[in-house]
Formats: sequence, structure tokens, C-alpha cells
Amino acid sequence: IAISRGNFHSVIELLKGHANMHHRNKVGLNALHVAIASGQSTLVEALLNYDASWRKHPMWSPTYHHPPLADVTLPTGQTPLMMCSQDNEDVMLKSLLEHNASVNLRSKTGETALMYASITGYINIVKILLRFKADPAAQNDLGFTPVMMAANRGHIEVINRFIVHDEDFPDEDILDTLDSAGHCALDHAILSDETEVAIA
Repeated sequence: IAISRGNFHSVIELLKGHANMHHRNKVGLNALHVAIASGQSTLVEALLNYDASWRKHPMWSPTYHHPPLADVTLPTGQTPLMMCSQDNEDVMLKSLLEHNASVNLRSKTGETALMYASITGYINIVKILLRFKADPAAQNDLGFTPVMMAANRGHIEVINRFIVHDEDFPDEDILDTLDSAGHCALDHAILSDETEVAIA
């Protein structure tokens, strides 16, 4: 409740009193999920810092305590990184990555944070994720890659970023990768009537 209302000082006092950051509400959200959904970047940073400091505590035990807060998923399998990627929350995204969030985790249907950023067309998020070693060649359960998703929605700037990035991966031609139906990124652009993307 304190996080959703942006009550920073209340949140800090609760954290000092060892409030359980991993507790989930009835729909499966924990404190970090609520902070991201509420756009509370300062509280996201505070939660991540408290989680990191607790893991350095002499009483902490990995066999008993929870996994890193930055990687705890929603009931849908979405990670905090995916939440930030689809909502263009670059400040919170950077905080998560700087606290060692796993950049290539997948949702229940195989999507990565980079795929969420690609389908929404948020080029700044795409750039950040690639800088932190997000896999541009990853495929979801249908075989879709990030570049296919960008092509499907007509996000030329995102596609161009992948083409530039692909020069660093000469053995992986992401433009010619095929999905489970045998379609490449160009096919996705044509099937979605994204003529400008197909020509580009």
C-alpha cells in the first residue's frame, strides 16, 4: 500500500523493520512489481538496494531465502525487466540491470524483455538491453525473434538497430532466421502490410 501511494519514508521505515519484500498480494504481485506498475523509480531502486544489502548479511542463507528480487516473476511468467520494457521505463530498467537482473529470462511462452521492447517499438529500451547482452537471436515458442516482432509492427528504427548490432554477430544472420511457420522477418513485414519496413 505504501509503495502504490508513493510514500517513500513509510516504505523505508518498513524495510528497516524487515518487511517482507517477497510477499505477494492476491493477484501475485510483490513489492517490486507494485513499484514498477506504479512508476515509482526511486522505490524500485530502494527495494533493489535493500535486497542486495540483505544478501550480504551474515544471517542470509541461499537455501532458505528467496531468489534475487530483480528476477522474481509475475504469475504470467513476466519478469520485472519485461514490465519495464513494455512500458518504456528506462530508468527502472537500468536499475534492474545494474542490480544483475537476468536479461535473457523468458516468460511462460518464451518471450524475453528484448522481445517486449521490440514489439512496442521502444528503441531506447532496445539499445539498453542490447548493451547489457540481451540475445537478439532468441526465439519464443512460435519461433518469433525480436526483429520479427519489430517488423510485424513496423518499427523501422528498432530493425535498423538490430541490423547494426548484427555486425557484432557475423555467424547469426537474424534477418534470415525462420519462425516455426517458415517465415523470416521480411515475411512478417509483408504479411502485416508494413511496406516501408519491407522496402527498408
